[in-house]
Amino acid sequence: MNMWRENPWENCGTGQGSRSTTVIVMVNYIFFKGSWEKPFDPAMTTERDFFVDHETTVKVPMMHRLGWFHYYFDAELSCTVLQLDYNGTATAFFVLPEAGKSKELDKAISIGVLTKWAERVRRHTANVYLPKFNISASYDLEEPLSKMGITDIFSDHADLSGITGESLKVSKITHKAALTVDERGTEAAAATAVEIIPMSLPPTIEFNHPFHMLMYDEVTNSTLFIGKIVDPTKP
Repeated sequence: MNMWRENPWENCGTGQGSRSTTVIVMVNYIFFKGSWEKPFDPAMTTERDFFVDHETTVKVPMMHRLGWFHYYFDAELSCTVLQLDYNGTATAFFVLPEAGKSKELDKAISIGVLTKWAERVRRHTANVYLPKFNISASYDLEEPLSKMGITDIFSDHADLSGITGESLKVSKITHKAALTVDERGTEAAAATAVEIIPMSLPPTIEFNHPFHMLMYDEVTNSTLFIGKIVDPTKP
């Protein structure tokens, strides 16, 4: 089962009776757990080169599977889009730009582009190499929320007394996301799949330089996560 886990708002009172010293810190933490619909075999994972940039090459544990995949080459954006489904309703898109096209892809990614990819991926055989990685990031949301017009909660005019009965204002809002990608997803799957493939040699898709990952939920029709993996050895 795929799910997002979200911690409840946590408050930190730091004063007694003084509005200027009594604050609340809001923390939103999201951690995705899911297993691949077609997991990779850990025995096939080997160390391979990943080219971070023209000067930096690192060794990474590279997952490998030969079989049927849904993928699409976007000639307009010069990138290969690989779709891997989780058990449940979540889908991951791994997007590998051609050499020198990473910046153009950075600017082009949008809901419309993701929708196009989802419609155009087709089932073919492929020889896929994908690195294992862990990524996490934290963001201070005060500036983006203020730009959206949400400002009173950070000021002395805030009225959050319904939370604790005290006079409160928000001193900080932080969002953190964490994601792990390995052979079975983020939780162990029961078994690996066995597939029959044609005898002809299929194309190789190797994610051995910076790429994007997007997660999409089919039921809510929403993007759950967008990230760029520049160096899989760094969280």
